[in-house]
Amino acid sequence: GFVKTNAPMKYMIGSKIMAHIMYHSHAFFNSRFIGNISYKIRDVMNNVPEFVRLFVDNIFAHSLSLLFAMIAFSTVGSVFVLLILAWIVFVTIGTYFFTKNIYALSRNAAEQGACVVGHISDVLANMSNIRLFSSMEREKKFLQVSMGSSVQAEQWRDMKIRQLATFQEASFFFYQTLVLLFLVRGYADG
Repeated sequence: GFVKTNAPMKYMIGSKIMAHIMYHSHAFFNSRFIGNISYKIRDVMNNVPEFVRLFVDNIFAHSLSLLFAMIAFSTVGSVFVLLILAWIVFVTIGTYFFTKNIYALSRNAAEQGACVVGHISDVLANMSNIRLFSSMEREKKFLQVSMGSSVQAEQWRDMKIRQLATFQEASFFFYQTLVLLFLVRGYADG
């Protein structure tokens, strides 16, 4: 499925973005690095299909498995199903708040990364002017500052993603412990 749809989806997204971006004003292109715009287009082309794959492979599959688990555990008792529902609500709300923060950090990291790529593209495209006017040191310093900001933004985002993963892993451990306790209790009760 994904192997057959990935490349055509990227093609369609890239075509639509380029068709839209060609109608922007001259000021739009003068106020941004061309590399920055190119990076953002490539980023969207790569990440939208990845999000679709993630949704289908993970979220949809996990939701189905939880639904089947709740149906199976309803034979054990309604209290167990209610506890699972409470756990699902807890994890969903916790994940929502983490991803809300991660979204803002990811957007900032993408902006910083796009600025770095844009600056590198601009430097490479204008290398003769930079050499002619002896501004190589200034460009190197500007690029170092830009890259430092990009690295810091990515580190903050990655730290929050790790916190989300830890939250989800801990809650899943709690869920597994709950299932085990109910199974032992059901076995002891006969």
